[in-house]
Amino acid sequence: MWPGADSDENLLSPRSAIREEAKNDVAVTVATKSSVQQIADPRTGCEIDEDQLNKVMASYTTEVIPGFLYLGLQSHATDAKQMQMKGYEITHFLNVQQNVARPAYDDIEYENLPIEDLPHEVVTNLFKKANKFIKSAEKRKNGKVLVYCGDKSQSRSATFVLGYLMMANKQTYADAVKELNAKRKAQNQPDVAPNAGFLRQLKGYQRGLKL
Repeated sequence: MWPGADSDENLLSPRSAIREEAKNDVAVTVATKSSVQQIADPRTGCEIDEDQLNKVMASYTTEVIPGFLYLGLQSHATDAKQMQMKGYEITHFLNVQQNVARPAYDDIEYENLPIEDLPHEVVTNLFKKANKFIKSAEKRKNGKVLVYCGDKSQSRSATFVLGYLMMANKQTYADAVKELNAKRKAQNQPDVAPNAGFLRQLKGYQRGLKL
């Protein structure tokens, strides 16, 4: 019997006991992993742990109009893997921020509206140009547009996505933002938050559209 053993039944040496304990820990870890259900990532089709689905979907661009219009961040635009994801290949970039280099893609059409996220910034006179560029993607086979900026609240990019929804769908601001935030919620993403000045201009744009 080894020193400290309670009975003849405990015949493992201290070193062997440590090895046995480590083996049991590995077995528990494997059992835990195997108990997590695997599901398909809706975008890539790859198998992921079910408890990671919300996190994965939140990391993607917001699919506003399926197969056509997406809302995102500067970090999305520079993520080549996501921009070239099968079935979600972006063909048009609308960048609504200042002093940011154009992402290095040869086959993506690009438009830049160099505005700041400030309430006094005038955006109403840019809606026509933005909407025209977004609609131009319809002429390209499988055209898909990403509207993006660097704001965590996506104040600038969301403003132009809302402007497009209002024009294209004849929606009031309230209906457009409700639809957009529903798409965001479905991907476990927070509501968009245009700054106060942009919000006033979107409501003015609504009056101009006679909605």
